[in-house]
Amino acid sequence: MKQTLCVSEVMSRPVVVLPPDASVARVFAEAKSKGVHHFPILDGEKVVGFVCTCDLIHAQADEPVLPLAWHHPASVSPACTVTDAARLLLMHGVGSLLVMAPGGLRGIVTADDLREVSPELASLLEPARCTVCRAGEHLRPGLYGRPICAYCKAKQARAAAD
Repeated sequence: MKQTLCVSEVMSRPVVVLPPDASVARVFAEAKSKGVHHFPILDGEKVVGFVCTCDLIHAQADEPVLPLAWHHPASVSPACTVTDAARLLLMHGVGSLLVMAPGGLRGIVTADDLREVSPELASLLEPARCTVCRAGEHLRPGLYGRPICAYCKAKQARAAAD
């Protein structure tokens, strides 16, 4: 892997964005039709939120998505190195970063985008996987501090309630 590879070279674009008045149902419809699950919410050119389908597993279809969104999502510049981006993903415990430039949103870089760059980055990101299903996004501390994704954590909570 060349040491100076930047996120602008591996980021996903064009970005599928949502308006501030989007519903949870629209998020899932867009996810299904576009094959993505990370959605910046834009009001004009300004990012006002960020949501992933994983954040909405308990939401009602007719709920507005903006109140459920992250309002200060982690981001990087297009010139950020892929190694630094991987470290930021680990530090923030997220599966994606918005790629922002002075003119606004330029793309999204995900943990999967970075894992595909090189075996070194895949190894660096390995601790950031769910200990149940091996997903690499939306991790929370689980039993004994081991990472668990939002989906598996909710599934375990439902099983414990039964």
